[in-house]
Amino acid sequence: MNKRNILLSKAVFNKMENLTVKYSDCENGGFIFGRMNPKSIQVLDVSDAGNNAKRTFSKVEFDGVSLLEYVQEKVLFEQFLIGTWHSHPEGHSLFPSMVDQSTMKSINAYFDNAHAPIFFITGIRNGNFEFVIYKIDNFGSVVKEMNYEIID
Repeated sequence: MNKRNILLSKAVFNKMENLTVKYSDCENGGFIFGRMNPKSIQVLDVSDAGNNAKRTFSKVEFDGVSLLEYVQEKVLFEQFLIGTWHSHPEGHSLFPSMVDQSTMKSINAYFDNAHAPIFFITGIRNGNFEFVIYKIDNFGSVVKEMNYEIID
């Protein structure tokens, strides 16, 4: 898989930060929307987990009905599902758990190598919002994606 440039807007960064802070004592998350090709990914929006999502300290269960409506709305603006994101409770590692890794690999199976999804894990550590981007490499391993830029 070739390196792809990931462009993340400041507005999306702020939205993930706000949702992470809002649910800092549990996991939250949602879908990542944008456009991508084999050379670049443009992250245009992220969703919340949905109105009826179940958030606990160790997992988040998305509200499928709310998210389906959100996906349909995004498609009208030619924004497509390009991955998922979720937060870990405040102070915890941004390393993906075994469940996280299994979920990432399962989602990755629906994409081709040239258009592979990305995955964000966010959190509050030492009072600061942080995130790590992950992808699945050609060997099926979960690895950090370091090639990103935050733009206005």
